[in-house]
Amino acid sequence: MAKLEKQLKTWVEQGIIDEKQAARLCEYESQQSNSNGFLTGALILGAVIVGTGVISLIASNWSEIPDFVKLVGDFLILGALVPAIIRSREQKNHSQFEALLVFFAIFCLASIGLISQIFHSGGKLEHALLLWAVMISGIAFASKTVVLPAVWMISLMLSISMTVVDSRFFSHNPKAVISAIMMSIPLFAFSFTVASRAFFGNTAQIRAFRICTVLSLVGVLIGLQVLNGLAYFEIVPKTLIPGYLFALMTLYFIYENPDYKPLQKRLLSGGLALFIFSFHAPLLGIMNELMYSIFCLFILGITALFLASSKNRRPFNQILLIIGFQIIYLYLRAFGGLATTGFGLVCSGALLIVAAVIWNRNKEKVGTQIERWVG
Repeated sequence: MAKLEKQLKTWVEQGIIDEKQAARLCEYESQQSNSNGFLTGALILGAVIVGTGVISLIASNWSEIPDFVKLVGDFLILGALVPAIIRSREQKNHSQFEALLVFFAIFCLASIGLISQIFHSGGKLEHALLLWAVMISGIAFASKTVVLPAVWMISLMLSISMTVVDSRFFSHNPKAVISAIMMSIPLFAFSFTVASRAFFGNTAQIRAFRICTVLSLVGVLIGLQVLNGLAYFEIVPKTLIPGYLFALMTLYFIYENPDYKPLQKRLLSGGLALFIFSFHAPLLGIMNELMYSIFCLFILGITALFLASSKNRRPFNQILLIIGFQIIYLYLRAFGGLATTGFGLVCSGALLIVAAVIWNRNKEKVGTQIERWVG
């Protein structure tokens, strides 16, 4: 709130708004932060703990409970949650509404496991996750926070990627399958986020999907370096076909999105090309752990530029922090022996502190300059 008050004061001094408008804006933001902040987070966490506790209590006496009672009890709980969710929404009790949605989602997942166990249906984890994602899709889009939509999208990404790659058409080499899944997930996340934004606008769900997209990209880039270092990375071109399809979807959404400026489209296309190439470089015999780190640094840099140009300052700052750690990692790799000495560590720490101080003083100016340059 302190930052908002300072910004409102500047706007009043410049004549953009008057003092009454500034007061109303400050009051509105204060109400928003009170209703959607700590209380909502605490209630959601409480719902998760309560749901897990109920499942644990039932599991401790599981063998003694008849199957019929299990099913009836499960559906009674789900049936009781529905009117409670509707009532909390009508009363505009947002914190209770979000907590009940999370509670309902947990019991939907428990219901899938219960029915599978009682009727011995078997099945794979990805099929259960996909069914769960389909079941809770409505409440994921009804949620006004990023928690449930983010969990929903992660489940959807994992289940679809694992189902496609695990089909009979593809290799069952675990190393190749993992590589194919890693290539597919960020591309699917990006395509799904852009397509959803075109239909629903910039809602809480879209913000959650955007966060998942960035996190999945960062996770995959880190995973590439780790797997390459452990020699657990193998490319079988046939298994990458889903990734190629998602790449084509990504390219289509990049160039068909009217919100992206020409330079933004070129940035994203270049990042996509580097990302795809990083999965094929081993076939050319030109990639090692150090080269992967450099590739990841370039991809993160392109991502940061795009986020800054889109005025997504918070994820931009977070990506810059990750870039800082990546640079330190590169330094440690390049100067191995020296960096492990006290002198090398002191220099590394001092450079990081100086860079952090300089960036903190100039981040708004740099972010604005990037927005103008890319725009």
